[in-house]
Amino acid sequence: KQWYQRRVAITAGAFPHFALENPDLENYPFDFYGVSPGSLGNGSDGEDYWGHVFWDQDLWMLPGVMLLFPQLVRQSILYRVAMLPGARKKAKKNGYMGAMYPWESGRTGEDVCPGAIYAKYQQHTTACVVYAIRQYVYVTGSWDILTKDGAWDIVKETADYWVSRVEWDGSNFVIDHVMDPDEYHYNVNNSCFTNAAARVNLLFAIEAAEKLGKIPDPRWETVSQEKQGIKIPFDDKLRYHPEYDGYTQGTLIKQASVVLLGYPLGVPMDPDVRRNDIIEYEKCTDRGPGMTYSMYSIGMLELGQLDTAAELFKVQFKNLRAPFRIWNEYPGAMGCTNFLTAVGGFLQSLLYGYLGARVFEQFLQVNPNLLPDCSKVTYTGVSYRGEKFDFVISADGFKVCRTTGNAFELWCIEKDGKKWPLVTNEIVSLDLGLYKICNSNDYEIIY
Repeated sequence: KQWYQRRVAITAGAFPHFALENPDLENYPFDFYGVSPGSLGNGSDGEDYWGHVFWDQDLWMLPGVMLLFPQLVRQSILYRVAMLPGARKKAKKNGYMGAMYPWESGRTGEDVCPGAIYAKYQQHTTACVVYAIRQYVYVTGSWDILTKDGAWDIVKETADYWVSRVEWDGSNFVIDHVMDPDEYHYNVNNSCFTNAAARVNLLFAIEAAEKLGKIPDPRWETVSQEKQGIKIPFDDKLRYHPEYDGYTQGTLIKQASVVLLGYPLGVPMDPDVRRNDIIEYEKCTDRGPGMTYSMYSIGMLELGQLDTAAELFKVQFKNLRAPFRIWNEYPGAMGCTNFLTAVGGFLQSLLYGYLGARVFEQFLQVNPNLLPDCSKVTYTGVSYRGEKFDFVISADGFKVCRTTGNAFELWCIEKDGKKWPLVTNEIVSLDLGLYKICNSNDYEIIY
């Protein structure tokens, strides 16, 4: 029932199952221990991930349902709140302040990863937990999860962790001895993604502190500043981001990593750099886990490269397995069966790729494009700040309708200074393009 109230009207059998993997704990008050990449399925050779929770939940799965089921995302964040003591314990054990979330988490919040290398070097989970919290706050428009449910402690203590984790090299703050999301390389220095995600973590800690009337730790600002802050590797000559210090261009990588800077992290960069990052790493990506090509497709849609984006979007279907069209971790029915990380990536390629959604505190940005080989795509029940919006996209334009929300608030959709009112249950027809949806008290409306 929930799925049909908030859905994307295209055929893909994994959607309803993924919705069911995020229970409504208001109606089913049992203990909830997060969402594992392996779901409830059992892959070959132990590849179901034993029900453990990874960064996959926070960066790959939750954004895929955030705009449709924000109340379900809340449950996964509350799991991270409950597991905070384990994160504190890991930070202290490793000689750091604050909270350091483990690579694999279970019932206790302590690291249950069976692989010592991964447990030691995979450190970006910490920042991804805060990324999910930030996006949830922006989508819902409510800071209650920080003030009432304990998530502020996560934001603060993870920021404390990063300022204790970095070292000063004379020019920038650096983070050495990590494993990038590209697991083919570990014990590397200055992973581009890890460092960028840590900066996002710190910036949100500053934002949240100011929003809640708290005083931000001045070290958060020192470490996160654009100049002389955390080092983000960049090659000025080749105009791209090396994956880590010493990375050789063309070296085989396992999965999406640097491409995640543009989306979901939103690191500002010139269009040619964004394009170079996508082209460079797509061509040297190994067969890749099922979520990887969603990010390459989203990146090309950002750049307006629709044909290339469509080709990359379709690569995802190599991981579908008959007869129920569930995602495998790798093509050819290899790896984890019913790989929810890939489902999350696919949902993101729909919502943040072809709908073009970007979530900010003050507005929801959309940049719709029609899915390849489709004549019409309908997005039902997209949620933002307590409002619900439907979108119908076709080749010659799109329609948007505000379906529920506060009748006493004025909402509009705007582009290039022109604004159209979004009155409840009234359809607005527009050309394809980049728009912002926001709450507005500006009555200079273009009808």
